[in-house]
Formats: sequence, C-alpha cells, structure tokens
Amino acid sequence: MHKGGGNNKGGGGKKQNKGGGGRGDSAEYGKKIFHAAMQEDARVETITYSDAGCRRALELFHRTMPHACVRSVQRVSGGPVVAHFELKEISMNARKDGTGANKRRLFHGTDAATVRAILSVGFNRSFSRNAAYGNGVYFARDASYSANTGYAQPDPTRGGLQTMILAAVLVGRATRGQGGKHPGQQLPPQQPRRR
Repeated sequence: MHKGGGNNKGGGGKKQNKGGGGRGDSAEYGKKIFHAAMQEDARVETITYSDAGCRRALELFHRTMPHACVRSVQRVSGGPVVAHFELKEISMNARKDGTGANKRRLFHGTDAATVRAILSVGFNRSFSRNAAYGNGVYFARDASYSANTGYAQPDPTRGGLQTMILAAVLVGRATRGQGGKHPGQQLPPQQPRRR
C-alpha cells in the first residue's frame, strides 16, 4: 500500500507480499508448485478494506504509524519469487534445528523502482543503499522504522509518497549483524573475559 503522511511529510507506503496456496511436506509438492509458478508472472492486485488481508496489513501498519494516511494496499501472489519462497519454507521447516523457518510478517522500506526489481528477482542485498549492521536486506517489526526516509524514499513525482512492503520473511535463527562487516571479512578473535 502506498500512503500519504499525516503531517504533510509525505508518508510511507506499503505493499503486502503474500504467497498463495497450501503447504505440503513432500518433495513432489515442492516440484509442482515450483514448475507451475515458473510459468507465470507475479500477480499484483489492489485489495480493499473488505479483504481480511488488507485489514491485517493496516492493523500491523497503524500500530506504530497511527496517523499515517494509507493510499493503497496491494497483494502480490504467484510467480517464481513466491515459488522459491515456498520451497525454502518447506526445507527450513524440515530442518531439525528446533527453529525451522520462523516465518514473520515484517516491513521493508523501499522505493517504487526497487519494488519492480523485488517482484522480478526477490529481495537482494545489492538493492540496499544502507548497511548499518552489515550488508543485507533489512526488515523491521515496526512500520515506523521502515518508514524512515533513508529506507522508504519519498517519490517527488508522486507527491512525496513512500513505499513499503509487508513481507512474509523466513527468519530462521536470528543473529545480530555488525556495522561495516562485509562478506568475506574475518571477525577478529575474541578477547578472553577478565574477571
């Protein structure tokens, strides 16, 4: 959904990213959804408040952005990105690590041009402009964090609208990143603790 701001700042927007279809445990199920989804493009549909998914997205959004005006909510379904997500969820849930996929609904602030790239190839750290905790793709529980203009950049051609995605994210086992850490760098050895 795209939204305008409550106090003339332009607001954040959000787009609900939701894969469809049921889940299964077999490799055969995974093959079927993957092959079917590879034959189609992602579908984007505008949904209204009468849709339960829209109401849930707005509820999550307004928990930390109660005065923001939401312009539209769109649902994304189908396509290769969703197929890859569903296969990854199956494989993560099959692991015996006690955590599984640990799926969460999280916000991601971006711009309209990057949304098109995300729909095409999925979230990719090369799209990122910020790396406060190391290279990666950033998601937040709170919409207010993702609405920061450093993430959800206002679009001057659209009256300052900001774009956000509410995505299903497979968190797995979460760890805290380190600012400035780049792939391939080695961490320094830990110093023994003094007593």
